[in-house]
Formats: sequence, structure tokens, C-alpha cells
Amino acid sequence: MTLTMLMTLLHVLTAFLLVSGLVGRGVTLRAAARAADIHAVDALVRLAGQFEQMVRIPSLVVLGLGLWAGWRAGWPILGFLQGGQVN
Repeated sequence: MTLTMLMTLLHVLTAFLLVSGLVGRGVTLRAAARAADIHAVDALVRLAGQFEQMVRIPSLVVLGLGLWAGWRAGWPILGFLQGGQVN
């Protein structure tokens, strides 16, 4: 396994973590909006805060690993601005 393949794999796995955090946060906030008990709302909002941590850090890591893997693979990051055939 080459370094480029490893970085691409890490990029994809981190993207899965990011998407699961986004979905989990949305589901828990929707459940908190429908809850009638204030203690349940508090617990669900705290849980949504944990999912928020799964969104903040991986979003930057996904961007960084994606740019790095694209650079290592020789893909033009800026598309036609760098003379690439596709964007």
C-alpha cells in the first residue's frame, strides 16, 4: 500500500466519521425539539454536543487529507486554473 493510497483511505474513513457526526447531531436535535420533558431535552442537547465534536475536528481533517492526497496523486487541485482537463 502506497502512501497516497493510505492517505486516501484515511480521508474516506474520516469522511465517514464526519457524516455520522452530522447525522447523529441532526437526529438528536430533532428528538430534543419533540421532547416534552426538560430533562430529556437537556440530555439530548448534551448528546448533540458530543456529536458536534465529531463534526468540528474531522471537517478540517477531511479537507486537509483530501488536498494532500490529491496533491500526492498529481491531480490539479484548482482544476482548469492549473491546466487540468476537468475540475
